[in-house]
Amino acid sequence: MQPEFLIGLVAFLASLLTFFSGFGLGTLLLPVFSMFYDVKSAVLLTACVHLLNNLFKFSLVYRSINWRKALSFSMFALPASLFGAWLLGLLDKNDLFRESMQLGSLQLELSPINLSLGLMMVLFGFWELFPNAQKFTITEKWFGPIAFLSGLIGGFSGHQGALRTIVLSQSKLEKQAFVATGICIACFVDFARIPIYFSGNAMQTISIQAILPAVFPAFAGAWIGNHFLKKIEIQWLKWLVGSYLIAMGTLIGMGIA
Repeated sequence: MQPEFLIGLVAFLASLLTFFSGFGLGTLLLPVFSMFYDVKSAVLLTACVHLLNNLFKFSLVYRSINWRKALSFSMFALPASLFGAWLLGLLDKNDLFRESMQLGSLQLELSPINLSLGLMMVLFGFWELFPNAQKFTITEKWFGPIAFLSGLIGGFSGHQGALRTIVLSQSKLEKQAFVATGICIACFVDFARIPIYFSGNAMQTISIQAILPAVFPAFAGAWIGNHFLKKIEIQWLKWLVGSYLIAMGTLIGMGIA
């Protein structure tokens, strides 16, 4: 299967499913990019596609945004996303260790950045497998710390949606406002983290050709998803996504994917 076709297919399905379940485009697209690029480039490519797709979705749903919730969340999330993106670059530039080893016919390469992103993906894979962990109630005093943690993880690996969903779900927003406000916050975080990825030598400049296979299929998925907007939970699909994330996170952590 051609890399462009696989990336485009996953981008379309992931963008469509963001309207129907809790996981996001970046969650599913990052492992696919990591199959064809090094991990740090995969994070950057995913972030660029994620931003462009969110801007497109923003144009579809901006009238439903609850700006008070979006700005209050972003006040905590944006500084944290800058720190998370800086931390990713720091791990890339300053490897504490890099070990290569042979496991049968497999060549493993262990490094801090691979292990960190792989572990993050595995954790969010288990998050999808155990939905009851996502349904706890939080009091208002925890909104700021959880928004900060969401931004931190978003800046580091792009997995910002899970914790953001917890906060917004407590806000009693209507369906359209819930989705639109989440998209708005995601755009803010993407605008904050992407320039940090490009700065210095931590991330090499990428060509537009690298993201094109994902951008337009993601637009198509977003348009179709918005046309049939229903925020529903599909348990078998969440199990499939969770298993996929755990498997890919393990491969990335071992330096195989």
